[in-house]
Amino acid sequence: MNHDQLVQHLTPPEGVEMPPYPAERDRVYRWALVGAAAGLAGFGVGLMFGASPVAWVSLAWLLASTLTASYVFLVWVAQWRTGVLGLSVAALAAASWMPGVAVALLLAALSIMAAKEAHCFHYATGRYLPWVSLVTAVATLLAGGFLHLRVPALTVPAGLLFLGVAGLWVPLLRGRFKLPLFAVGTVGRPPK
Repeated sequence: MNHDQLVQHLTPPEGVEMPPYPAERDRVYRWALVGAAAGLAGFGVGLMFGASPVAWVSLAWLLASTLTASYVFLVWVAQWRTGVLGLSVAALAAASWMPGVAVALLLAALSIMAAKEAHCFHYATGRYLPWVSLVTAVATLLAGGFLHLRVPALTVPAGLLFLGVAGLWVPLLRGRFKLPLFAVGTVGRPPK
């Protein structure tokens, strides 16, 4: 992506007021997405092998990472920022008593972020992440979300789907880390 394209993506559309977005927030966003991908992979492993402690720790990690990414998510439409953060907060509220629902909400929040990345920077896997995440969320809910395994035969396929979602994040994140850090409404050029 050349400099002019970056400037275009970092210039709010006419009439959009953006609070300052320093480059450090973009760094936090990128690393939070890495953490979310790791949490998805860990959750999948825990689900596949019936390892509840691994699944619970991974769910906590996924929740913290997705909340962080949601909080620093850069998108021009304020309602999208609010919606993504709302999904993450709802997941936090549901995590202890409906973990399957919490994971589905986190997958939805991450899917919106992936779709935005695909729209802006044309990452191929970003187009597929929402759909694979939807299938994964449904499989997880059918499998009982790892606590109440109503359909134990679905835990291995659901776990594999989580590993697949985590894997789809890898090329998107690699591409995102190749871009300079984004800064909006701040003085000076963003650091490399």
